[in-house]
Amino acid sequence: MVDFTSFARSCISVHAVCGSITLLSGIVAIVTPKGGKIHRQAGIVFVIALIMALIIASPQILVRKNDFLGFLTPFVAYMALRGWIVIRTRRSKVFQKDSRTHLILVLSALLSGVGLIGMGFYRVFHGEPLMSFAGVYLGLGFLAVRLARQDWQMMKSKNRPALLMRHATLMLGAFTAAVTAFSAVNFPTEIYPPILVWLTPPAVGTVAIAWWVQRLKRQTS
Repeated sequence: MVDFTSFARSCISVHAVCGSITLLSGIVAIVTPKGGKIHRQAGIVFVIALIMALIIASPQILVRKNDFLGFLTPFVAYMALRGWIVIRTRRSKVFQKDSRTHLILVLSALLSGVGLIGMGFYRVFHGEPLMSFAGVYLGLGFLAVRLARQDWQMMKSKNRPALLMRHATLMLGAFTAAVTAFSAVNFPTEIYPPILVWLTPPAVGTVAIAWWVQRLKRQTS
């Protein structure tokens, strides 16, 4: 019988390959003309590679009992899958009637956010400073809750520009998560402040998302 710990370690290299494909396809999707064939194909590869990377990382998360990544994984999956579904909704009505799929994804983001916030406050109450990992929990947790709340409000929207902006927000958010994972691997928190490693990419990503949404608003107004 294969030891589960050994199996989890053996998944790391496959996870790294999927992560690399995620980053490369995400960059292609960002720099190519939106709505074009290359953009759409790169987007599909991005979503599949990201979900595969998350699934393959799950055994290692369980072995290490990493509650942070355990709470964060559903949130990242939500952004990628919901971002893909939103653009499919915009192009057709195939997902418009499947409210259960939408609801499950939004609830997964909400629960992830609540879990991260809860663990963040737990760490603060036990004396951990906000500039340490407690701040990372809280920052990402509030972001997850905010996105889930926004999604809940516009879940029934048939406004095409709004759906397009939501697609851009969620997919750029998922790409930011992939960049954050790359940052965490290459800039270990034993050397660099955890809040700098984990929250710098989301901060930059938030600015990029805001800029992109404003650009889309100008184009669709």
